[in-house]
Amino acid sequence: MQIRMRVLLSAAVLLLVTAGPAAAEELDLDKVNQLFEEGKKLNNKCVDTRLSLNERNKLRVAALEILNEAYATLEKWCEKHPEDMEKLDDLMCEIGQMRYWIKKELPANLLPDDPENRAAPQPDWPDEPPEDLHKPALPPGTPEDPNAKPIPPGPSIVEKNLEAAKEYEKDHPWDHPGIRDLYLDIVAHALPGTAEYSFAIKKVSHYNGMLKDAYRLLRNEDPDTLKLAGSEERKLVHSLAKDLKSREADVRLRAAEYLGLLGSGDGARHLVKALKREKEETVVDMMFGALSKIGGSKTTKELGSIRKWKKEEMERRAIEILGEMIDRSDVEGRYASITLGLFVYSTNKKIARDALDQLKALGPKGTLGLINAVTVQDFQLKKDVIRALGDTGDGRAGAGLGPLLMGGVKGKLAEIRNAAFDACKKIGKPVVPYLAPYVEGNRPFHARRVIYEITGRSFKSKGAVLQWWEKNK
Repeated sequence: MQIRMRVLLSAAVLLLVTAGPAAAEELDLDKVNQLFEEGKKLNNKCVDTRLSLNERNKLRVAALEILNEAYATLEKWCEKHPEDMEKLDDLMCEIGQMRYWIKKELPANLLPDDPENRAAPQPDWPDEPPEDLHKPALPPGTPEDPNAKPIPPGPSIVEKNLEAAKEYEKDHPWDHPGIRDLYLDIVAHALPGTAEYSFAIKKVSHYNGMLKDAYRLLRNEDPDTLKLAGSEERKLVHSLAKDLKSREADVRLRAAEYLGLLGSGDGARHLVKALKREKEETVVDMMFGALSKIGGSKTTKELGSIRKWKKEEMERRAIEILGEMIDRSDVEGRYASITLGLFVYSTNKKIARDALDQLKALGPKGTLGLINAVTVQDFQLKKDVIRALGDTGDGRAGAGLGPLLMGGVKGKLAEIRNAAFDACKKIGKPVVPYLAPYVEGNRPFHARRVIYEITGRSFKSKGAVLQWWEKNK
C-alpha cells in the first residue's frame, strides 16, 4: 500500500512539473472571421427591395448583433495585446464602419444600446461653449481689461480634452466613428480660429471622409441619402451658417472653410444661399472649394439650383465642381451627371453647349445626365443629346430614348423619332430591356421594330422582351 501511495505521489509531482503554467490565451480568429462573414451576408440581404421594410430592418438588427460580437472580441484582445493592433486594424476598421452605417440605416427606435461607447464626449466642459466674438486680437502692449476674469494657470479644458482625444486615437485607431465624435466634441466647444479648433476640425474631416468612402463601397450609394447621415454635425452646421452672414469677410471666409472641412451635406444649402449674395472673390472661391470638398447628392442638388440665377460665371463654376465630383467617384459621379444634365436647359447657350459637351466626353458616365437633358426644347440641342446617348453604348439610354420612339410621323417629331431609333440601334443589345415597356400601349410600332432589328425577334409584350433578355443577356 505504501509503495502504491509513493508511486501515485511521484506521478502527481511529475504531472505538475511537466504541465507548467496554464496554456496561453489565444484569439480565435477563425471564429471572428466566421462571425464577420455571417454579419456581412445578412447586411447584404437587407438591401433587397423585394423584402418588406420590416423584414429588412430585422436583417439589419441581426447583422448588427453578430458584428458587435466580432468587434467586441477583437477590441478586448487588442486592449490586452496592443502589439497585435496593427495586424488586426484593417479587419476592425471594416467591421466598425459596417456597424456604423447599419445604425444609420436603422430607425432610431430600433437602435440597440451601446454600453461600450468609451469614446463618449468629455464630461468636464463648461455649460456653454465659448462665444466667438469675431474680433481681432489686441495689439501687443494694450492694457488688459480690469474687469476680465483671471485665467487659471496650466492647460485649458480644451487643451486637456484635445490631448485625451489624441490618446484615444492612438490607442483605438480602428474606431473611426468614436475618434470623429471626440474631435467633433472639441470643435463644438473650442474657439473658432484657434489652433485647437483647426486641428480638431481637420481630424473630423479626415474621419468623416473615410466613413463616407466606406459607405459608397458598401452600398454603391451616397451616404447623404440616409436621413440619419450627418446628424452628429447638424448643430455645428447651423452655428457656422450664421457666420456666413457676417459683415466681416474674414469671418465668412473662415465659416466657408470650416463647412468644407466638416463635410456635412447639410452645409451645401447654406453655402449656395450665401453664394448668391457674396461679393468678395476670395470668399466665393472658398465657398465653391467647400462645396467640392463636401460633395455628395445634397451638394449636387444645390449646385443645380444655380442654373436659375442666370449668371454665366456662377453657372460655369457650378459645372466645374460637378466635373470634379464625376472624376472623384462613381457614386458621386451618378448624381453629378444627373445635375449636369440640368445645365443643358440653361438660357445661356454657351453654358448649355458646354454642359452637353462635358456630358458627351464622359461616355457611359454621362448617360444619366443625357437622359435628364433629352427633353430640352432647343431642336438642335435635342438631336445632339439623342446622338450622344447612342454614342454612350449604354443600355440605360433606352429609358430616355424609348418615349421618343412614339413621336409623330411628320416634321420635327418624326425627325426626333428617327434619331432616337438610330441611337437605339447603335447601342444594340444592351438597350433591349430598357425598351421593353414601349412595346405595349401607345404607338409601339417603332420600339418593336428596333428591337426586331437588334434581336431578330418580334415581341408584343414587355414580359416577352424581358424573358428573352434573361436568356440572352
